[in-house]
Amino acid sequence: MREKFVKNFAFLLFANFVVKPLWIFGVDRSIQVNTGPIEYGHYFTATNFAFLFSVILDLGINNFTNRAVSRNARRAGEYMYNLLRLKFLLALLYIVVTLFFALVSGVRGWLLVLVLGSSFNMLLLSFILHFRAYVAALHIFKVDAFISVLDKLLAIIMMLSVLFLLPKFSSRSTIAFLVGAQMIALLSTAVFAFLFLKQRIHLQTAQWNLKFYRLMILKSLPFALLVLQMTIYGRIDGILLNTLLPEGSDETGVYASGYRLLDAATQFGFLVATLLLPLFSKAIKQRVSVAPLVKLGTLLVLAASISLALFTFYFRIDITHIMYHTFDERYSTVLSILMFAFIPLASIYVYGTLLTANGNLKQLNQIAILGIATNLICNLLLIPKEGAIGAAKSALITQVVVALAHLVVCYRVFSQRTDLVDIKA
Repeated sequence: MREKFVKNFAFLLFANFVVKPLWIFGVDRSIQVNTGPIEYGHYFTATNFAFLFSVILDLGINNFTNRAVSRNARRAGEYMYNLLRLKFLLALLYIVVTLFFALVSGVRGWLLVLVLGSSFNMLLLSFILHFRAYVAALHIFKVDAFISVLDKLLAIIMMLSVLFLLPKFSSRSTIAFLVGAQMIALLSTAVFAFLFLKQRIHLQTAQWNLKFYRLMILKSLPFALLVLQMTIYGRIDGILLNTLLPEGSDETGVYASGYRLLDAATQFGFLVATLLLPLFSKAIKQRVSVAPLVKLGTLLVLAASISLALFTFYFRIDITHIMYHTFDERYSTVLSILMFAFIPLASIYVYGTLLTANGNLKQLNQIAILGIATNLICNLLLIPKEGAIGAAKSALITQVVVALAHLVVCYRVFSQRTDLVDIKA
């Protein structure tokens, strides 16, 4: 059993630290270099719009599926039949909401096409995650690990096959091919996952249970609201850049260049949070002190984030020149500011996970509201004056404010729990 776990974990590490960085720094970076900041800025804005309301696609369904099927695998077919119908309705709602807010925000023409394409890709990804919930619940971990990287592998193969031809394509055609390649890869992965499950799960027709759906959605709303709010203050920078500035697409492309490294770095924080959540939950349930875990997690993420931020700051010009073949100071400045934002963000992966394990969703939602307010105010003040650099400063300020709020709430919550020992101990 231990050997099986080690093999599966090693494969997941491969997915996080080999396949995804290959996509981010290999394919995605090459696309931006070849298309330029304006066209890539359109793509970055579109993907942010797609992320913004993606919480509608899940609403806690995947967590329910994983738990329910793990407890009673015989009802997997019944769950799958009912929940797929619900997910199709949520997918339709997601497309309508995303399209509505895109139109209200003034998105038109080619950018609107990219928003629709990116939204459809996000929709496909949500179905893949739903199918993976069944696979994981049935303890077929190797297949789950394979599915987790299949779409990226397929997209990498398709994009690598034309990377040498990119100079012959227009920038817009290249972006269109990128979105299309992702769509084909995601659709192929979703079909593979569904066919795999169909061989192991007999779909059972069942009538709609409106009471069941209503209770499930009501219980998941606080978490869904939290995810939505975190997505807003984490992703709205690119949208505001494109909206507030006449040259928004160019500034968005510059911002996206620095955000790429931050996005890759957050994979490390996410992995740490994934490992800490069950440990925190178990410690709290058994009324054991969380102080050692908090100290270990904090030391780990801060050591990594501070080292990365300082390294990036010192070599910022060299990094931007190597990655984007430019000495434009905007690129290096945005990169260094965003990587300093990773320091408070990394701490949130520890203290936010601790509050999640303790069930403090109300406080987490209040912190998220504070994050949105801080981010909007800073962006509205700084973007018109400083463009992408202003957006990067807004991100740094927002993450610092949110991280401090997490620390304050954790202190107040756990200083009253003598059985868990004050986290400052």
